[in-house]
Amino acid sequence: MKNHPPIHYRLYISRRGQTLVEAVAAIALTIIVTTSLVGLGVGAIRSATVARNRSKATAYAQEAIEALRSIRDRSYAELASCGSGSYRIIWSSSQWSCQSGTEDLDPFTRSFAVTNLDPGRRLRVAVTVGWRDIAGDHNIVLYAYFTNWR
Repeated sequence: MKNHPPIHYRLYISRRGQTLVEAVAAIALTIIVTTSLVGLGVGAIRSATVARNRSKATAYAQEAIEALRSIRDRSYAELASCGSGSYRIIWSSSQWSCQSGTEDLDPFTRSFAVTNLDPGRRLRVAVTVGWRDIAGDHNIVLYAYFTNWR
């Protein structure tokens, strides 16, 4: 009869390369999971930044509409005279007024344009707020309609 090595020795010899394959697979799986988690985290931060900036931009646009409403209440003709170009609102000592150009609210820019829908009676104002962040260039436009209520 031949002398055979014990069975546990034979199993060890047949599994020698399997340990290396298992280690490589475990490392690859760990890298994939880690990369996915980092990607999700970066995406969440990007989404939060875009949402925060969109919220601020909306607040700036609403502020401009309220300022323009103040100008309209004081003098409809003054608001109508702002014209169809790009204008900005400015605070001068005790009241709002409009001036040609774009307002810089770092990192946002704000401007508005007036369209005379019915001369002497109705205006449409488009307030545009733009900004640049990690997700690219963005802008929002809010519209308001003003009438000569006096």
